[in-house]
Amino acid sequence: MEELILVLDGEEELELILGDAVGEYVPPYEGEYEVTPQLTEQVLETSGKKMLDDVTVRMIPITYTTNPYNGKTVLIG
Repeated sequence: MEELILVLDGEEELELILGDAVGEYVPPYEGEYEVTPQLTEQVLETSGKKMLDDVTVRMIPITYTTNPYNGKTVLIG
């Protein structure tokens, strides 16, 4: 690893180890950044990719309706 040290007025100001800053190319993630949970497993293919933003996982859609027994029926998904 190469080391670069910036010295101003005789005092060390900045130390950069190039092995930490320079690495191999990491491709960007090009998939969805907003997802809604499904009934089956979902995999976002992010392994080994550079994420450009946060991933947003939306709420599971829920619908409430009245039923003939004076109650509520909940539909999830």
